[in-house]
Amino acid sequence: MGDFCHICVKCIYQQFIRETVEKGIKAGEFKKEWDARIFATKAYAMIEGGILVSRVTGNNDQMNVLINILKAEIDGNSR
Repeated sequence: MGDFCHICVKCIYQQFIRETVEKGIKAGEFKKEWDARIFATKAYAMIEGGILVSRVTGNNDQMNVLINILKAEIDGNSR
């Protein structure tokens, strides 16, 4: 049962990110070419990985790098 719940949460977060990007595309805030599904998957995986690494290492340095990478992608796809 625990795996199923984790999978559902993952899907909810990815769906939220995807829908947010899609709304931004429709509103003209983001480029039409931006693939919301791919970004949502990448962003979720990077955030989850960053959380894991931060907990294991006891610092947020690598998480900050990942956040800057995601911000750069968002900025690069903004109008």
